[in-house]
Amino acid sequence: LSIGIISVQLIAMIMQFSFDKSGYHIDEIWQYTLSNADEGYGVINDGVINDGNKKMNEWVSGSYFNGALTVQPDEAFHFKNVWYNAAHDTKGPLGYVPLHLIGSFFQNQYSTWQMFSLNLISFFVMMIFVCHIVLLLTKNRFLAMLVTTFFGFTTAAFAMTLFLRMYIFEAMLLVIYTYIILRFMQQEKWIPSVIGVGIMVCLGGLTDYLFLSYAFFVTVSEMLYLLFQKKKKKLMALAASSFAGVLAMIAIFPAAIAQMTDANGISRVWGTPLKFSFQFRMMFSIITSELTGIHPDFYFNMTRYYVLWILIALLVILFLLRFLFRKEPWLQHVRQKIKSWMKRMVVRCKSLSLQMLIFFAASIFELVLVEKRINLWEMNVFSDRYVFPVYPILAMALVLLIYR
Repeated sequence: LSIGIISVQLIAMIMQFSFDKSGYHIDEIWQYTLSNADEGYGVINDGVINDGNKKMNEWVSGSYFNGALTVQPDEAFHFKNVWYNAAHDTKGPLGYVPLHLIGSFFQNQYSTWQMFSLNLISFFVMMIFVCHIVLLLTKNRFLAMLVTTFFGFTTAAFAMTLFLRMYIFEAMLLVIYTYIILRFMQQEKWIPSVIGVGIMVCLGGLTDYLFLSYAFFVTVSEMLYLLFQKKKKKLMALAASSFAGVLAMIAIFPAAIAQMTDANGISRVWGTPLKFSFQFRMMFSIITSELTGIHPDFYFNMTRYYVLWILIALLVILFLLRFLFRKEPWLQHVRQKIKSWMKRMVVRCKSLSLQMLIFFAASIFELVLVEKRINLWEMNVFSDRYVFPVYPILAMALVLLIYR
């Protein structure tokens, strides 16, 4: 049934891509040039051609740009070009490898369906693992289907699939990593899982270094939990596997060191990041609108004061009512009902999965790093692409919280 639901979501995405996708963000163009161009970083960057000269007031033939966007016959399966281009960008090469692979079979042919097909595959795999994560956390098939149905039809899921960049591929890797970590924590025979953790850390880091911030938070949290549980062997295995994953990433792509230590290494800063409180409100507005359809205003206004004074007025009224009717039987009955409800809420809060809280906190940690480096105002609506990788985790947390 879950596969059927995901298939319907895929059909809806294909229809929207076919009829509604018009125009492409420059990052979507870069996805093709970084994947397919021969040493082509910056081919169409502010008019700069890869020889370093600006082509201003002169004609550049379309064949030149076609060569930048497609794999030419003499460049098929030349993954060294991908490594070279990625070394001059801000992310690892793995997010460009699948597109170059497809382009090598369709030489000199540009089609947006190449990248979109990869996104559809990433979406399908990601949703399967989202369903399995919820099953591991809750043992509830209905809840797993509920999360799958909810998230797959959100604007967030559609946005991350229709945006022709590697972010949904990264989201797929992040969800698989989360699943493997969960299996590792729950299993007694955990050696295959801990090996998988190291592999996913390596693959995630080779795609986007922000993946490592999520993995770092999860690893440290799980190690503290294992330390509390006095499972030192398991703790050391997790630490060693995660560290080995980072070392393997650096060995495969040495340029990662320079990119991660550079001030703009994780992502280029568009201007100076604004005040954190404003950036937080803007990020919250983006996430809320794309996950729930509710679009809170991120500008400063008087709403908070109106809400505060309304709450104060309600508290005063309730205090007066409690004083005036303190001996009435119906008030005693209401008080008992409220106490009973509060006890049930405490029990339900205690039943919330510690693992889900760790994954949610790791997602927030990654978003805080994004806000510290990116001017969300200048990025505007396209800021959401930095949230794409953690959207599945945020959706799971939202549904599980409301359900509980």
